[in-house]
Amino acid sequence: MASDFADFDAFFAERKAERGPGARLRLYDRDYELPTEAPLAFVLLSESMADRQDVGALREVLAPIFGADALDEWAAAGMADSEFEIVLHWAAANMASPGALTIADAAREVAEADAGKARPPANRAERRAAVKTQPKPRKRATTGARS
Repeated sequence: MASDFADFDAFFAERKAERGPGARLRLYDRDYELPTEAPLAFVLLSESMADRQDVGALREVLAPIFGADALDEWAAAGMADSEFEIVLHWAAANMASPGALTIADAAREVAEADAGKARPPANRAERRAAVKTQPKPRKRATTGARS
């Protein structure tokens, strides 16, 4: 007797079993296993929060992959922003295809991408020098008549 419905649960469970385990990583004495496909929550949150720059939004984006407390744990452990970028770059590359990118290659690619970005001035003297090199706005010419 044929089933009255299409069983997506069984189909997706079979596909997941065929893919095997996701890439694993250890970070600050904690082990993580990446999903073998990007979770829908991660994709939707990443796209909807791409322009937002608040920590809460970042926590929401990371939660489906690394867990709700990952960002706070990493910050408490002293993670640098460059290290954060490397972890995310590596995870994105290895999520659907474990072994696709090594940590060293991820670090190199992040460094190359960062080299192309303009860096903000590091200290007060550099900020002042940057302001002095920018052209001053021109004042509008007036006819001398008052309106």
